[in-house]
Amino acid sequence: MARFAKLAVDIPRQHLDVVYDYAVPEALEATCKPGCRVLVPYGKGNRRVEGFVLSLCEQSTVEGVKPIESVVDAEPLLTKADVQLALWVRERFFCTCYAALKAMLPSGLWLKGQEYAVAQPFDEQHAALLSDEAVALWQWLCKQKTAVLRAKWNKKEPAGTARQALEQAGIVAFEARHAPRIGDKQELLVSLAEGYEPDGDVRKQKTAPLQTALLQFLVDNGPTVTWSELRYYTGATPPALRALEKSGAVTLVTRQAYRRPDVTAADRRIETLTPAQQVAFDALAEALHRPDTAGALLHGVTGSGKTAVYIKLIERVLAEGGGALVLVPEIALTPQLMAQFMAQFGKRVAVLHSALSLAQRYDEWKLIRSGQADVVVGTRSAVFAPVRNLSLVIVDEEHENSFKSENAPRYHARDVAKYRCRQHNALLVLGSATPSVETMYAARQGDIALVTLPGRFNESALPPVVIADVREDLEQGHSGAIGLLLRQELEQNLERGEQAILFVNRRGRDRMQCCVSCGYIPECQACSSQLVYHAANRRLMCHYCQRSLPVPPVCPHCGGVLKPYGFGTQKVAEELQALFPDVPLLRMDSDTTAGKGAHEALLNRFRDEKVPFLVGTQMVAKGLDFENVTLVGVLAADSALNANDYRAHERAFALMTQVIGRAGRAAKPGRAVIQTFQPHNAVLAASAAQDYDAFYAAEIALRRARRLPPFSQLLALTLSGLLQDEVAAAADELKVQLAALGDGVQVLGPTPAALFRLNYRYRYQILLCGQFDRAQRSCLTALLADLARKRRTVSAYADFEPNQT
Repeated sequence: MARFAKLAVDIPRQHLDVVYDYAVPEALEATCKPGCRVLVPYGKGNRRVEGFVLSLCEQSTVEGVKPIESVVDAEPLLTKADVQLALWVRERFFCTCYAALKAMLPSGLWLKGQEYAVAQPFDEQHAALLSDEAVALWQWLCKQKTAVLRAKWNKKEPAGTARQALEQAGIVAFEARHAPRIGDKQELLVSLAEGYEPDGDVRKQKTAPLQTALLQFLVDNGPTVTWSELRYYTGATPPALRALEKSGAVTLVTRQAYRRPDVTAADRRIETLTPAQQVAFDALAEALHRPDTAGALLHGVTGSGKTAVYIKLIERVLAEGGGALVLVPEIALTPQLMAQFMAQFGKRVAVLHSALSLAQRYDEWKLIRSGQADVVVGTRSAVFAPVRNLSLVIVDEEHENSFKSENAPRYHARDVAKYRCRQHNALLVLGSATPSVETMYAARQGDIALVTLPGRFNESALPPVVIADVREDLEQGHSGAIGLLLRQELEQNLERGEQAILFVNRRGRDRMQCCVSCGYIPECQACSSQLVYHAANRRLMCHYCQRSLPVPPVCPHCGGVLKPYGFGTQKVAEELQALFPDVPLLRMDSDTTAGKGAHEALLNRFRDEKVPFLVGTQMVAKGLDFENVTLVGVLAADSALNANDYRAHERAFALMTQVIGRAGRAAKPGRAVIQTFQPHNAVLAASAAQDYDAFYAAEIALRRARRLPPFSQLLALTLSGLLQDEVAAAADELKVQLAALGDGVQVLGPTPAALFRLNYRYRYQILLCGQFDRAQRSCLTALLADLARKRRTVSAYADFEPNQT
């Protein structure tokens, strides 16, 4: 039997991220397996921490190996392939091995540690040596059915001297216990006993009506029913149930229950494909069985019916005994997609996203792991779902930056999906109407297959787009968020009983408050960001750290008047209410969708009640399919065009193309209005024409000239600390050391980060441009670890292909 285990231990600092050797006690040899979690002593103080068993071995080259204290899991949570994936994520995305492994598990499985007071049995001889208060406390502890939490122990009277006396005498000791945050749910099943026949005893019906009703319900609806159903339909009580069990009329058994989210299936299934969809399906279905296929891009205009192709591909995979994983960028997209998938595949579908409760996510994960659910729909973190016989991974709207994690591990779901497909010989399908430049370049180079859907599935026309010059409105004295042309279009929409979506890429009311005298703009004290006014709480809020403060009555610098500038979703909604006082509207942003199920409830109301106006942020820009939406308005398009990032034009094109595509998706023709100060901008022209080829040609030429992705890789190093001088000095020192990466890597910076101060921490950034091999990534990891050892007050992390540069 193995005597030693290689562990990834819960150590947050990357310079301590090594594989640790621990001894496996003889009593744990049967249960300590690769993929299990264990509790081990760590460091000089032997602090109890969690670790994952990576492998087992017979010998260790380390002296003084400590023993594993306990094994947490009865069975391994992770497979050998999962461990390999974690090691790849660690090396590729510069995180600890433990962080990569933990990302694969639902948060309900994470351990919570608590200390319990455990008392020796009461002893009169020892009690004679203690005060009356200490004796009373000892007797109280002994009466408890379970050990007492330290928090409860500390609150228990009498005074602390009595508690202290018991601890010093060794009568009470504290031990740490760890348990998952969420436990399994059990439900009670009630069954008619074998051979039972209702006797029709009239006297029993009178003397025990609840028992009679319970038995009759089992006869009519059984033979096995859950106890919760019995109580609901018959009003039966536990004593009635116990009496029937005692008499032998019923048998009781418990089974595991699953806390599943409520999903309503769509009205109809997708049975057939259009000719264009069939051609795309045939090409992808053929690629399913080619072991050399690196993946495929399904490029179709908005409304071309990519979802129908996905569903038919999944049907093919399930028929062959495989499993499928579908990733979407936003929680808002999940309800509609889940409704269609439930109509098609029923309870075989599981959903994973952050809007579910901890218990629901935990139970969905268990269903997937057990194989009871072999189709998974989810957001970014679902890429790690333990799908059995994984044969197909679909990344819908693959261009979206929400697939990139901003916290460790800073992975991109698209990259993880590629690696998993190589592991399992599965097909990767990347779908989008506006593919990322990198993905389209790979397709046109022949690295992945290119499959196209050139037109809308119902042959409806793409909506005509009008680019409205905001400057003309200003010349006519109109300064509102909703321009004159868009107002006319909204009025006509109302007359026809049709719906409209207005997109503005900022929540809150006013973009900023500005002094008309000196130009002062209120900023967050903790972050170098302008504060946004929110009408709901009448406060200025920071969208980074969520701090807020009341609006100053006058400018704190000169005493001048503060005037609001710019607008967000709240102000647009207010302006709509003023223009159309009796017309209902909905607002969809992170402020209105924070509650559980809020996304689905809001979209259902928009569809079912035919609410005329929906105002929203990026949540309304993609994936929504409402047949009565015929008008889309894009407000403040310039904010997306002028972002300080090399991907600004790509994101602006994708965003506007996607939101325009929400209009006219059924029989009714659609149209769109883009409001801008730059009416002749080439990106806007390409978006209006839904001309991806024109946009791609201009953008790829620019990327090639500037040696930007896909012609190189970018890696951002961010350093932060409370003292600006220390962070700047550390950044300068690190830049000198980066010469070890070789001449093929261009080093830019260090410069202050775009958000220079975040939560009182100053931030500097170094940007690396090149093609990074494993040796260079290892060298960079070592440099970051060395920096962490030398400068404890400065934090640093590496971000591969960051969202912002």
